[in-house]
Amino acid sequence: MLRRTVKSENQLIGGLPAVETHSKLRYPYRLNFYDDPPLCNVTLEEFETWGIQRLRVLAEIESCNVRNRTFEDTKLVALAQSKKYLPLSSTSAISVDRDLERKRDHISHFVLRLAFCRSEELRRRFVKAETTLFKIRWESDDTTERASFISSLDLGMTQVPAEQVKEMQHVLQAASGTKPPKNDQTLPEYFRVHWTRVTDLVATRKVYLQGGYAYVPAKDQSSIVFQEFSSRLERALEQTSRAVPRLDEDDRLLPLLQHLERSFLNGIASSSAASFADENGELVRAEQVDELAARHFPACMRNLHDSLRKDHHLRHHGRLQYGLFLKAIGMSIDEALTFWRRGFQGGKITDDKFAKEYRYNIRHSYGLEGRRMNYPAKNPYLPSLAAGSPKQAQLSTFQTYCIHDRSYPFASLHRYLVRHVSTHQRIGSYPDLTVPAVFGTSCVRIITNDEPSSLDNHGCPFRHFSPQNLTAMLERSYRITSPAEQAEVIKLVQGHHYQIACTRVFEYTHRKGGTKNGDGLDSQGETVDHPNRYYARSRELYKLMDKDKDNMVIDSKPPVKGESD
Repeated sequence: MLRRTVKSENQLIGGLPAVETHSKLRYPYRLNFYDDPPLCNVTLEEFETWGIQRLRVLAEIESCNVRNRTFEDTKLVALAQSKKYLPLSSTSAISVDRDLERKRDHISHFVLRLAFCRSEELRRRFVKAETTLFKIRWESDDTTERASFISSLDLGMTQVPAEQVKEMQHVLQAASGTKPPKNDQTLPEYFRVHWTRVTDLVATRKVYLQGGYAYVPAKDQSSIVFQEFSSRLERALEQTSRAVPRLDEDDRLLPLLQHLERSFLNGIASSSAASFADENGELVRAEQVDELAARHFPACMRNLHDSLRKDHHLRHHGRLQYGLFLKAIGMSIDEALTFWRRGFQGGKITDDKFAKEYRYNIRHSYGLEGRRMNYPAKNPYLPSLAAGSPKQAQLSTFQTYCIHDRSYPFASLHRYLVRHVSTHQRIGSYPDLTVPAVFGTSCVRIITNDEPSSLDNHGCPFRHFSPQNLTAMLERSYRITSPAEQAEVIKLVQGHHYQIACTRVFEYTHRKGGTKNGDGLDSQGETVDHPNRYYARSRELYKLMDKDKDNMVIDSKPPVKGESD
């Protein structure tokens, strides 16, 4: 793998670190149209991790778009996530490996392009999210670098001569809405481009059209670039989709692409869940659960709790999903045994049958039986395996056929990766994450794994309930009776935005805590990515409300006679 090297005699100029010119960088520009596939070696960890990191950024962008947040709000969220997962420094930045950052950006784009070319909906959503990310980077880019990047592109636009601008001054200004220049000001620049490259400006009547060409003022030049970026990406994805069916012959590759697809469709979290136990170390007792469920449980756990109370029983996946949730909110093994034994009372499960058939599995989920593996709530269906020795990362040429009709030379890398996905083993130097947990947080796994039958109660109500049953649950469990609010939730569900629908329910039911529509969990638009995160934030808001009430009571007491004010 080629690495950027700088000779020692050029490292310092005047006692300061040397700034590399465009010609010295493998990736001369911060912005990228991704016209050419990467032709370099990547390790297994790089291939896996970089794709997931980019997916986290794009998922946050799509979440903002679906929730109708302004571009400025989306920009703040995307820049924060990019700084954390996908940093991209300017060419003038020092003390950073700019080529490595840009290589990561380049490869991660093509990793996701492989996964999201497989259906029209995926392509549409991927193009929209990538275009938004490009716009955000465009606005934050250095003006000089941006101009240099534009000059390197073949955008099919030509600058209109100053003489022609002067002749057409009145019609150009009338169309673009620009003010006429004063005597001491020069005429603004205009670019001539075919109208199909600026359809957004044509639709809003912001450009002058003549002979099939649009005259675009320099201030709107970015529209040409954005439109071209979207168009090229759409064409590239269509070309890739025609080549991808050949990969279906390798059934070891398919699970990886499906994991990425599901993560994007269902909203991969911006951060992985670690431990959701109460920060004050508070334990949850069995007799508290009814009250906690009514106030703080998300729909998936509220449905399981109500079903347990109604039927005095839950089937295996329901017990596992609900049991791990209760464990994470602070329920000890002793309280868990008490809770489940009481929950089964009144049904067909006797105390003797409970001890013989259910007690072992409950203790097993706490790591007290069998192989003593501690099942984490962050991954509701898989045990947290002990970290083994990391295997040597294999190298494989990432000479992808994504655009060009090339052979697929990195099958060995995918065989290694998919084998570990199927066996839930750990990869590389990431001891805190199993592969399935990386590809999807708990909400994603609840949504996509082990679809419930008519006899089951596990899963996600927003994903698995009919609109009628979901509406009934909103009224019964959350007192959401407004037709407009119900319609908003159903609309999100029908658009496959299940986690955003859950977030909307959180906003509706926590107005007393100051939560408004669009605030999300943290007043900054955070989307629900885990049932325990929903619970923890709800508890936090109620504690703040209770604290405010206590302060009001204290302040409202009349002063005691003899005490100073």
